[in-house]
Amino acid sequence: SGGLVAAGLAIHDVMRSMPCPVRTVCLGKAYSMAAILLASGTNGQRYCLPNSRVMIHQPSSSLSRSSASDVAIHAASVLSTHKKLVDIISSHTGQSSAIVQEAIDRDNYMSPEDAKKFGVVDVIGSIDLALDKKSPSTGNDDNKNKKNGGNNTDAPKADNNKADDTDLKNWEKNSN
Repeated sequence: SGGLVAAGLAIHDVMRSMPCPVRTVCLGKAYSMAAILLASGTNGQRYCLPNSRVMIHQPSSSLSRSSASDVAIHAASVLSTHKKLVDIISSHTGQSSAIVQEAIDRDNYMSPEDAKKFGVVDVIGSIDLALDKKSPSTGNDDNKNKKNGGNNTDAPKADNNKADDTDLKNWEKNSN
């Protein structure tokens, strides 16, 4: 489903700092912050199952029994968060800020095809495809490759999804 914006932004920060590609998969539904995290995966590695739904919208808030000063402070914070989310969605989908602003004005439910057209996901397919059990380019089943002793020359190289040792060492050095 969705989630709290602060927690989602923390996850987004971690995803963006990873030295390796990050694959995202929509299973069933990705609403609100979950849709932003779905779009935040590595380009070409953002998947959606055929019967899933995606929904984006602007952040909302509820204030009860607050003073006028607190309402003003809260409104400024929500507007700042709104701008940040527009910028994030825009950067991951390739849509302009104006298009994103219009798209999130109200709850915007998308089919997988609509989500792909908007730029939230790259691939619509089966769970096997999303989990790399079949090659998107050849349709080869990795299990067949294993039965043939791993000598299937048509199978794509999986190494491009792994960080090399230099990336991992740099990440570990910068994390300390």
